[in-house]
This record gives sequence, C-alpha cells and structure tokens, in this order.
Amino acid sequence: PPPIRPEELQGIDAVLCTHTHLDHMDPWTLEKIQSPFKLYCSRAAFDQNPVKLNDNQRVYMEWDETYSINELDIIPIPAAHYNLSDKNGEPDCLSFIVMVKDVTLFFWGDGIPYDGLIDRLNSYSFDYFFAPINGRDWFRNAKGIIGNLSSRELAVLCSDLNINCVIPNHFDMFDYNGEIPNHFINYLNQFAPNQKVRILNHSEIITV
Repeated sequence: PPPIRPEELQGIDAVLCTHTHLDHMDPWTLEKIQSPFKLYCSRAAFDQNPVKLNDNQRVYMEWDETYSINELDIIPIPAAHYNLSDKNGEPDCLSFIVMVKDVTLFFWGDGIPYDGLIDRLNSYSFDYFFAPINGRDWFRNAKGIIGNLSSRELAVLCSDLNINCVIPNHFDMFDYNGEIPNHFINYLNQFAPNQKVRILNHSEIITV
C-alpha cells in the first residue's frame, strides 16, 4: 500500500512531473489531491496525459528558465527519453535542478545521457543526485519499453560530476523493467570508488 493516500496530503503548493508516463505523472493521484497545488511540467507532457486540472493549476515549463516556489528555485533541463524534445522541437521530458538555500538537488525522472549533458551539469555541485538505473536493451526496446541510463552509465557520470551523494532509483517498481542496486554499487567501485551512495527503502524520507 502507498505510505500516504493523495487525499491525506496537506499543504501541497506544487507538484513537479518530469514527463507524461503514468508512473511519473499519475492522473489518479494528482486529481485526488485536495490542496490547491500547481502542476509544473512541460506542455507536451500535460497534453499527452489524461489528467484533468484547471488552467490556473498548470505551469508549463521551458528549458533553462528559473521557477521560484517559496524557498525553492527550480531549473528544468531537457531529458532524452529517448528524444530531447517533442516533434515540434518544444520541451517534453524534463530533469530538474532544484536549489533551496545552500542545497542543490538533481532529479532525473527518466532518460539517457546525451551530448552536452555533462558540460551542463558540471556548472553545479550536487548535494543529492537522483537518477534511474534500470537501463535499456534490445529485448525491452522490441516490446516498446523505453529505457533509461544504465547502472554503468550513472557510475561513469559520478566520476565526471561533482556529486556528494548519489541516490539511484527506478529499479524496483516493475519486475520486467528493473535493476539490481548492487550492480550499480559494483560499477561505482570500479569507476567512482569514493562516491557516496544511498539506496532508499520504501517510504524512506530524506531531510535536507
């Protein structure tokens, strides 16, 4: 069961969704939140999702713009899942750089590495870096399952970026599209042996 039901959520000012896939932008959850929140996402993501929200609840995000929500500053950047943009060249899948006071976070919903990404991220020092590790392969692609960066790719990125603590995710929701976290640990030992890592348990909370 979920750790909390959407009807029980209180004091929600904003919900950030990286892209339209239902495991990241769940319409049945969003529509049951009682607080008068705003949904932050790309227009393409909203248009492809069945969620129904009023116009005044939507904020369509553009790449590299800064969005301030209370004490948070949020900068969306392109996420390649697998394409960097929609068919019109407009934002679709996003990753979020989130800054609050002196803490910087990165949330990579879904996606794979692309040219220029490391240079873009090298401008920041990340306290926590959240990224998927379930990977991709011919078999899943043949079934229409869009994959993500792999454990090995994230470990190599850790060697190139300034990350205090990396938190892998997107490895255990679906049996047919998962990964074993210890595989990631093994690659870290090879490519970034000094990298701090934290594997979260279900319902575990990080306080920053």
